Amino acid sequence: MNLKKTVGEVVAMLDSSIHTDTFRDVVITGVCFDTRQIKPGDLFVPFVGNLRDGHEFVGQAREMGAVATFWQKNVPNPPTDFPVILVEDTLLALQELAMKYIQEVRPKVIAITGSNGKTTTKDIMAAIVETSYKVHYTGGNFNNHIGLPYTILTMPEDTEVAVLEMGMNHRHEIEVLSKIAKPDIAIITNIGEAHIEYLGSRQEIAKAKLEITAGLNPSGILIYPYEETLLLSQIDGDFRQLTFGKSTESEIYPLEIHAEAEGTSFVTNWEPDLEIFVPIIGEHNVFNTMAAMLAAREIGIEGKKIQTALKNMERS
Repeated sequence: MNLKKTVGEVVAMLDSSIHTDTFRDVVITGVCFDTRQIKPGDLFVPFVGNLRDGHEFVGQAREMGAVATFWQKNVPNPPTDFPVILVEDTLLALQELAMKYIQEVRPKVIAITGSNGKTTTKDIMAAIVETSYKVHYTGGNFNNHIGLPYTILTMPEDTEVAVLEMGMNHRHEIEVLSKIAKPDIAIITNIGEAHIEYLGSRQEIAKAKLEITAGLNPSGILIYPYEETLLLSQIDGDFRQLTFGKSTESEIYPLEIHAEAEGTSFVTNWEPDLEIFVPIIGEHNVFNTMAAMLAAREIGIEGKKIQTALKNMERS
């Protein structure tokens, strides 16, 4: 079961108000911002866009099974015969609700960003973690200011580890996501040139990716590629740092890499006798896998389990 709260409990979590007090005990069992995907029991989140105002679709959401809705205080005429939670901004309310919910569930949080390889590394990480823990992870590419809080709010209450992908186009976007999720382990896969048209240089891209540490647990861990000097020169914080890469100065590095018909196999300095096979083609995916292996070791998952998990993994 994912989020399950009464309207009154959601109001208290957000320190907001309810338009009609008689609906306080209505039970919410999920959230949705797209009327085409509403499920019975959902809280509808109407966003105000440049072209359309989601408040116009509250009636439709209700017909589809929504049991309550957020409603911005600056939007007139909220319904009086339906549970309405009054908020200053529906997007910020969604993000705050996600932040409060993940603090309640208290999973170990592994956050992943990077110019390339985020989704692959997330899939690898989730496959490894589910050998030992109840894991919840980002579906598809739900990795932005809406998708990440939605992912959190679909998390079962018994989740032990959350693997969350964080994407961006501009500065300060990952900062917001990190402060919502408050990761225990943060992974940066690499620094490429994606979004350079918005940020101007790889140095600025590195700075944006390092925003993943904005909400990092003070006793948390940052994992990043050893060879990426743009990261090393800008890291600021007392958290632990672990590296992966080709260099023997890295915590983990490959001793051998072999391209195969259906994937890639490799061995590392950790266990030279343990061959890891990942059913994904490309040497770069060896480094994505090593980043995930570093995180796995930190939560107590040993090499044999990693080997088995990766051999049988499926992509999202």
